[in-house]
Amino acid sequence: MDAKQDFTSGSIFGKMMQFMIPILGAQILQAMYGAVDMLVVGHFGTNAGISGVSTGSSIMNLVTFVLSQLAAGVMILIGRYLGERQNERIGRLIGRAVAFFLVVSAVLTVVLIVFAEPIAVLMQAPAEAVDLTAQYIRICGIGCVVIVFYNLIRCIFRGLGNSRLPLLFVGIACVVNIVGDLLLVAVLNMNVAGAAIATIGAQAVSVILSLLIIRRQKLPFSFSMRDIRLDGEVGGFVRVGAPLALQELLTNVSFLAICAFINRLGLDASNGYGIAQKIQSFVMLVPSSIMQCMASFVAQNVGANKEDRARKGMLYGMGVGAAIGVVIAALALFKGDVLASLFSGSDRDIARAFEYLRGFAPEAVLTSVLFSFLGYFNGHSRSTFVMVQSIAQAFLIRLPVSYFMSIQPGVSLTGGGLAVPLSTVFGIAMCLVYYRRMNQKTQATPSDASLALDEPDSQAYNPEVSTVIAISRSYGAGGRTVGRMVAQQLGIPFLYVTHDQEEALSMSDTVVVMSEGKIQQIGTPIDIYNEPQNAFVADFIGESNILDGTMLEDYKVSFSGQTFQCLDKDFGKNVPVDVVVRPEDVDIVPVEQGQLTGLVTSVTFMGVHYEIIVDVGGFKWMIQTTDFVDVDERIGIQLEPDAIHIMRKSEYSDLYGDYSSFSNELDELSEAPEEDDE
Repeated sequence: MDAKQDFTSGSIFGKMMQFMIPILGAQILQAMYGAVDMLVVGHFGTNAGISGVSTGSSIMNLVTFVLSQLAAGVMILIGRYLGERQNERIGRLIGRAVAFFLVVSAVLTVVLIVFAEPIAVLMQAPAEAVDLTAQYIRICGIGCVVIVFYNLIRCIFRGLGNSRLPLLFVGIACVVNIVGDLLLVAVLNMNVAGAAIATIGAQAVSVILSLLIIRRQKLPFSFSMRDIRLDGEVGGFVRVGAPLALQELLTNVSFLAICAFINRLGLDASNGYGIAQKIQSFVMLVPSSIMQCMASFVAQNVGANKEDRARKGMLYGMGVGAAIGVVIAALALFKGDVLASLFSGSDRDIARAFEYLRGFAPEAVLTSVLFSFLGYFNGHSRSTFVMVQSIAQAFLIRLPVSYFMSIQPGVSLTGGGLAVPLSTVFGIAMCLVYYRRMNQKTQATPSDASLALDEPDSQAYNPEVSTVIAISRSYGAGGRTVGRMVAQQLGIPFLYVTHDQEEALSMSDTVVVMSEGKIQQIGTPIDIYNEPQNAFVADFIGESNILDGTMLEDYKVSFSGQTFQCLDKDFGKNVPVDVVVRPEDVDIVPVEQGQLTGLVTSVTFMGVHYEIIVDVGGFKWMIQTTDFVDVDERIGIQLEPDAIHIMRKSEYSDLYGDYSSFSNELDELSEAPEEDDE
């Protein structure tokens, strides 16, 4: 990992600033990117156009922020993999993310185009601004795929610890958007439609240029088009990102509800709130940058088991954010009218915006503390709590206070603005309680405590640990699950020595496979099973068909006299390799459809599947399937690319993987003479 991207060593403040400042720069450009629509329409468009852009962009902000938080699951896992030095998992993760977000963008496009007008009506847009609001939403919906991948690319590079490229990407989009707005709105008088087209066009240009730039970058992982697919790995980043996305969804829904409350007060209130929201987006830049920086910083340090460093990073974030927040709060409180005048020349709009900013001003300080907590929790993958606290503050404090203020006689927008910092105080209180509980669990056992268990039936002095062993041995798979839960509650590392492969896979976070005192492979149970590094590991960790093969080129291997597509690369051309195919990954097909054909020599019913031995040109394959075939039946064998795993030749090559001996032993048992009964 590049030293600048490694948060696990060096000056905490220096590393955080190196990472946060480009994020802040990108956030400033992003805020300008959003504000320029309002600014240009406010000066060159219609008065109703300000409301149309304000309400329409609120909807698109909801979409963008939710997608960004969902993509943050990818960012956090990338940071975790970097901290754990598991770079080989990053390419697969990104490929699955691309496939997933392609589906998401297609769904969003249909929804935004079809339901643009009902959404505008639901938002209680002023009558003169309903059509303009729907127009803005519909045009942005057409370019939804661009919005999705614009945000995904930024999250990927932030996960890698590179915040400079996202800054470049946002800068490109900002410049193109400004030029587009001036051309389409100021020159061609396209009003709201021009602003929406400029927004989508700018992001499209940024995505295209960013992909061209990425192709020239030296990345710490390999990636191919074959990685782009949907499978079980999608669940990994969705589990982390979904609570964040749901939190963002519900939080923004609460702000949309506030927008709807204020829209009922008339066009000047709607415009004033829209202007204040654009200024608010600038106020939130530092806290938002701190939270994104904190998530990546903490994730890497948690992966490297440096919890104290992660905590110190959180405190640094609070201090820096609060100090800057005092200055920003003073500007909003005392000079809010000057700021509002940048977006509109209407005295009524400016006055209404200033009303809201006076109530909102304390948020600039408070939210830096809150967001530092949230970044810390996100880095620990505690995104469920982050979601819960956000929902609680939004629906228990912010919405009720805003609604109450909006129905008062002679209503002022100051009360609506004050609802935001009041809800943040509530959120900080929740975070303090949760943080204290996390610390208590960590301090319950010394950080350097550990326990070594030699063989599954060993006895240890610790009665809780003995319970783990007794449960796992006596009650099989269910017991192992309970045993793992008990072990996790103890909060100390376990070194669990076993020859039982099922226990190794089911009870471990990390597996170390050894032979004759030498480490053969270290990895997660999934990686060890799916990507063994040599024939010993492949055979030891589970049943395997291991064949001699030749890697013809990337993604193409030859064995058993046939050529197959695979997912492996970087072995060179025409290189001898070992080919691993797990028994459960072999598909039985009719002979005429088979890539290989063979003769069934034995069939054993195992309860949930049949274990079949098939002779293919003298090599005995094991197949595990729910399909029944008869002994002496000729069958076809079909292998998908992801069923084939390639390993380099090693000292263990040709020692494992042929089930000839297994088949011969069955034959001998079946042919053994029966003893006469006496």
